[in-house]
Amino acid sequence: MAHPDGPLLRALAPRILANLNRIDELASAGADGAPGLYPETQLLVSLLGVLVFPQQRSDEALGQILRDYAPLPTAVTIHHLKPPGGLPEDLDPEHVEMLPRMLRNGLAHFNLLPIPDGDRFAGIRVWNEDRGHITFVADLDFREVRRLAQHVLTKLADDDERFENPVDPLERLEAGNPSPTGRRPQVRISDTIWARLVEACGGDADRAHREKDRALTRAAETLAARPDR
Repeated sequence: MAHPDGPLLRALAPRILANLNRIDELASAGADGAPGLYPETQLLVSLLGVLVFPQQRSDEALGQILRDYAPLPTAVTIHHLKPPGGLPEDLDPEHVEMLPRMLRNGLAHFNLLPIPDGDRFAGIRVWNEDRGHITFVADLDFREVRRLAQHVLTKLADDDERFENPVDPLERLEAGNPSPTGRRPQVRISDTIWARLVEACGGDADRAHREKDRALTRAAETLAARPDR
C-alpha cells in the first residue's frame, strides 16, 4: 500500500471511500461471486473514519460538512435528547453542529445496538450517557448513512487546513515542549450543558456560542482579580 501523501485524514478519506464502494459492488454481484463479504459491517467500521477521526481533528469543520448535507435527517433519526428542546428532531442547520460530538461519543464508547429489518442488518442505534443518565438516542439507517459517508469522505479529501496532521509528539519532546504550538486547543463542554445552553437561548446556537464566550470571559476576569490566584 502506498504511503499516505499529505495529512493522514485527507489521504485516508478516498481510500475508505474506495473500500466501501468496492465491497458494496462485489457484494451486490451476488453470494456466488463474492462469498463472505459484509458491506454493512464495513460501513459500521468505516464510521470511525467518517465521524470519529474528523470530529477529533475539528468538530467545527465536521459540523459544517454535515450542515451542507440536505438529506441528513433521513440518515439520522433522533429519538431522545435531554434536556428536551436542545436539539430538534428535524436537525435544522442551527443545531447540526451538536451532532458530530454526540455521534462520536456513542461510537467511541461502543454504545451501539444493531437494528434489524427482517434478516438484514439495517442500521445501528447510538446513544450517549452522562453519569448514568441517557442523554441522546438516535438511529442510523445504513442505506442513507452510506450516502452520507460518501458526502463526508469526499469533503474530507479537500484541502482543508483544519484536518492537517498534528505535530509529531517526538518532535515536541525533543524541543522540550510537550504542548502543541501553532494550534489553538479546542474548548469542550459536555453535551448536556451545551444542550441546556442552546435551549436557554431559544434554540439559537450562535447566541449560545456568544453567551458561552461572555461567561468564560467573566469567569477569567473574576479569577484574575482574586488576590490568591
